[in-house]
Formats: sequence, structure tokens, C-alpha cells
Amino acid sequence: MAETASRPRMGATVKMGIVAAVVALILAACGSTPPPETAGFGCPRIGILREAAQATTFRPGAGRDATDVAYRARIVDYGGRCSIDTGVVEVELDLRMAAQRGPAGAADRVGYRYFVAVTDAAQNILAREVFDVDFVFEGRPQVGSLEQLTQRIPLARGVDGRNYEVLVGFALTPEQVEWNRTQREAR
Repeated sequence: MAETASRPRMGATVKMGIVAAVVALILAACGSTPPPETAGFGCPRIGILREAAQATTFRPGAGRDATDVAYRARIVDYGGRCSIDTGVVEVELDLRMAAQRGPAGAADRVGYRYFVAVTDAAQNILAREVFDVDFVFEGRPQVGSLEQLTQRIPLARGVDGRNYEVLVGFALTPEQVEWNRTQREAR
């Protein structure tokens, strides 16, 4: 499917502390009055998709109780910043993730895939990109990761950035989604 000018283009960039500081100074130097094309416009909502906020991996075989859990990862929290320029909303995301080794986990490293999706006001997915995250335990029972991404959403003239939502979650198998649902219902 060909992309149109109004579709978000997603791309991940890792931000280094000094680069972020320079960008913040440049944005601050621009003044507090938005250009007329962006006055009154806001930023998209950011959210963690509840069904995909956690990923559980089991040891091979049919067992699915607490002793069969090899690893469990979850999206703990997120932070974000947004800037609006003529025709573009740029959202910088800081995703905090954690993983823990379960009783059946033997490896020192486990990888998961997560997605970032942009939806419109009707919850139609306009763009979706999948990323990899590795957790290295090195003898520890639990580890964390900070994933930093930048999403650029082109806006048609007169369209408010608040009409969009940026959703994050783990890329799960149907079995993992079902496991998450049964665990939530059991609580």
C-alpha cells in the first residue's frame, strides 16, 4: 500500500542526553507563541494497550502454571514530549520496561518484540512499527530497559494532533494474549 502525505511516518531514533538538551534549548529559544498554523492544536494521546502490556514466555511443553514461566516482561511506564511544527507533530517516547526470570528461565538473555502504532480518532491504525528489546540478566532476577523513540506524524492542514493516539504494547502470539486475559480476569 502506498503511503500518502497524511499518513504518519514512523522511525525510531535513539536520543543521547546531550542531543536532547540541545534540542530542548533550540525549542525554548523559539519562543512560547506557536505559529498561526499550529495555534490551538495539541498533542496526540499516548497509551499502553492493556491486552499487550505484558509478555509471558513458558518453557516448552503443555504446562502453563507458575512453575512453567521462563520469563515475564512488562511495559512499566512511559513518558513523552511533544512538539508541533507546521504540518508535523513530533512525539518523543521514553518507554520503561522490566523483565524477570521465572522458575523455568535458564538463559541470561531474552528478547521480546514490541510495537508502536498511530491511530486516528476512529481507532484505525494508520502506522505500526515493531521493535526489538533485549533483556540481559547477568545473574540478576530482574532487569529493566529504557527505550527511546521519536514518532513523527504529518498533519493535513487544519487537523489537530489530538485526533491521534500513539499506542504501545508487546507483539504477542494469540496464546500470550489469551494468557494475559485469563490472568487479568483471575485478579
